[in-house]
Amino acid sequence: MTTLNEARDAVYDRFSAQWGTTSVYQLDNQDLRLAEGTANWARLAVRQMDSNQDTLGPSGSRRFRRSAMTFIQIFVPSNKGTKEGDDLSQTARGVFEGTSFSGLDFTDGMIREVGPDGKWFQYVVEVKFSYDEIK
Repeated sequence: MTTLNEARDAVYDRFSAQWGTTSVYQLDNQDLRLAEGTANWARLAVRQMDSNQDTLGPSGSRRFRRSAMTFIQIFVPSNKGTKEGDDLSQTARGVFEGTSFSGLDFTDGMIREVGPDGKWFQYVVEVKFSYDEIK
């Protein structure tokens, strides 16, 4: 059985292992103290989206298909061009796009250039996934 918390933990574990020392990163709702505009960094969040009940039956054997989205915000210092941000965003998308692990099935990913945010230039990487929860 996979719950939202189990799914989130699996996403965090994979990102931590795959991203490694690429840059510092922040998990959702955690503090990161970094001087503004000084270094590349990323923020990772998981948000639940849709849910469908796939099967009927007695309690404990009903299958629910949950959909969620992984968001990875990439921040690079402003006024330094877009190559580094593009490269980091593609690396972040590659951590999840088209993969399956821990009962999670990831599909397509999208990169959005958000642009300047104070002393940062921001990108958002979105990768959809789904998983089954039995209740």
